[in-house]
Amino acid sequence: TKEELALLGIDPSRIAVVPNGLDPVPPVGVERDPRPLLVAVSRLVPHKRIEHAIETVARLQRTWPDLRLEIIGRGPSAEPLEKLAAELGVADRVTLHGFVDEQTKHEILARSWVHLCPSVKEGWGIVVMEAGAHGVPTVAYRAAGGVGESVLDRRTGMLADDLNEFVAA
Repeated sequence: TKEELALLGIDPSRIAVVPNGLDPVPPVGVERDPRPLLVAVSRLVPHKRIEHAIETVARLQRTWPDLRLEIIGRGPSAEPLEKLAAELGVADRVTLHGFVDEQTKHEILARSWVHLCPSVKEGWGIVVMEAGAHGVPTVAYRAAGGVGESVLDRRTGMLADDLNEFVAA
């Protein structure tokens, strides 16, 4: 964000960076799901590209026959995402929860194997830290902005340059 502000003409010496904080995550009474579970937590709007998460499930279903995706969030893209899951033959593997309370969100995160963040643009991605607090790595796009800093590539998750790399990660 600091670099982007500088590109807009703001003197970098006038920009102070305050690292994001995170509320303590609530205790959860769940364990990692024994079957592979992906999660995406996002507003359901076009620039968040949740369709890439659904595409990931479709591409990996032969390799991972028990693979599932749980999507947390609401927005105008909910219905198109449901249709896409049906078109790709993975509607039975994709659950759109809509809005959930904080406790439920953290329970789903804690059960998950990998958090997917396919957004075109993110500032930092608080959910990256929330997933990480449960030991869940994030796969995101390197060019999406702040997630390139909040995801430490190959340590706390993986960064991809395109959809093929995203699915591979």
